[in-house]
Amino acid sequence: MLLLFSGFISRILVSDFLLNRVIENTRQSLDIIIQSIDSVLNDVETGALRVASDPVVQGILIKEPEKELTEGLDQYFLVKSILDKILYIRNYIDSISVYRLDGSPVGSGYINYGKASEKKRLSAVFVRMVMEAQGRNLWTDPGSLMYTLEQPVASGPVMYRTVRQANLGRVIGIVEVNMNRNIFSRLYSHLDYGKTGRFIVVNRKGILIFPESYDYSLYSEFFRNRYLDLVTDQNNPKGRIATFGKEQFVVISSHLERLGWLIIGMIPMNELQVYSKNLSLSIYAIGLFCILLEILFAIWISRSISHPIRSLSDCMLEAAQGDMLIRMPSNRRDEIGILAQSFNEMLERISFLMEQVYNEQKKERELELIALQSQINPHFLYNSLESICALSKLNRNEDAYTLGKALAMFYRGVLSRGKPFVTIKEEIDTLIHYFTIQETRYRGKFSYRICVGKELYDKRIVKLTLQPLVENAIYHGLKNVRRVGSIWILGKVESQDRIVLTVVDNGIGMSREQIEEVLSNGKRGDIGPGYGLRNVDQRIKLSFGDAYGLKIESRPGYYTKVHVLIPCISQE
Repeated sequence: MLLLFSGFISRILVSDFLLNRVIENTRQSLDIIIQSIDSVLNDVETGALRVASDPVVQGILIKEPEKELTEGLDQYFLVKSILDKILYIRNYIDSISVYRLDGSPVGSGYINYGKASEKKRLSAVFVRMVMEAQGRNLWTDPGSLMYTLEQPVASGPVMYRTVRQANLGRVIGIVEVNMNRNIFSRLYSHLDYGKTGRFIVVNRKGILIFPESYDYSLYSEFFRNRYLDLVTDQNNPKGRIATFGKEQFVVISSHLERLGWLIIGMIPMNELQVYSKNLSLSIYAIGLFCILLEILFAIWISRSISHPIRSLSDCMLEAAQGDMLIRMPSNRRDEIGILAQSFNEMLERISFLMEQVYNEQKKERELELIALQSQINPHFLYNSLESICALSKLNRNEDAYTLGKALAMFYRGVLSRGKPFVTIKEEIDTLIHYFTIQETRYRGKFSYRICVGKELYDKRIVKLTLQPLVENAIYHGLKNVRRVGSIWILGKVESQDRIVLTVVDNGIGMSREQIEEVLSNGKRGDIGPGYGLRNVDQRIKLSFGDAYGLKIESRPGYYTKVHVLIPCISQE
């Protein structure tokens, strides 16, 4: 809307500007033409003055006319030679003639003598008009020159002046100068008034002087509308708008006082309006182009600002999802670059702190693992020694010996030079010694079976993983049942990266609440029921991560399955 309003105002301003500019340019052109014509007229008058003041011309005019034809021709050619010299350097003069006061010709330059001899005398009317001018130059409108060297042509303005005797000052003759009409055409024919514009020259009586070749009907409407009153209005020196027929014209005029001519320029308004319309359309087009450029520039600015921000936001989202290696390009030197550099420094600091925390947690897990294992060893040792004491009281010395021997072999495997990890084969060997200890204590109370493929023997496992599970199966699953219990140790590769070892017993089973309690963190130092299972679960998670550990299935009164999930890693 603003563009339309601006274009409308611009069109009005442009129209006024064009109108004033055309009027001013036309006025200046007319002034220059008048100055040029005045310059030519001045030179013509100077040439006529030279003829009038020439001693030879004056001497012939003072004498009486020669009656003999031969002497008359001599005088004629003598005057002609003088006039031809003046005409030679003035191509805008067709001819110069000298007359006596009775109107008879004395001589002419650039004309045919035979034709000149047939020319009538200068009329008494012209003689009287020249005499009444009292020494001033008299200019008349163009006529037809019939005695040129070539064919008769239309003459331009004609100037007359008197010839005064040098010593007495009395009038002795008249000089006539016929100007070339084409000189004026050359002066103002270059003016441009558009395709339908008009340029005319008229005299005081409204007679069309130029262009004489135009159809007079083209100007009939102009002459019928009293153009002289219109164009000579001194209150409108800049011209005015007039309607001729169905067209409007801007009319500008200027007076050529010496000749009494009126030079008139008529510029069609419709052409000015076309220029104005085209210029307005150009303004609209430029305005739309500028708006388009502004939109494109705004989009470019917006993208140059928003794109780095979106990139930074994406980097932040990826960093929030755990990718600490991502970095934001920071080659910009503006606020976005500073923000990106700060963000990168923050990520580097976070990565450093996370690595530091990870290392500290790793050390902490190692210490916790050692602490948990130290809790297992005294716990089992206490139970085993208690069993040896019980066998001794029952005088079962052989069983006590077997139990002690198995206990020694068991602790040899448990200690394993202080290593926190052993192979599954070593873990099973330690478990067999444990079964020996428990069979000595609970003879005929349970049986066991180990079904673990040899392809798992070299895989890595946390030391003392299976023993606490078997211990829990015996003391909390089979001890309180009347039938002979059974324990199965199973093993399989569940996937390429995970192994599942399962301890199954057909004891009293566990309720859902008991399972949840066993797998809960519990309290520090708590060694009650389920302590062994919870201890193993915590050690596995500390060693391999939360994706691994224990998973318990049970049906109260029937069975309990404890699955051990560990990664499939070979022992180095």
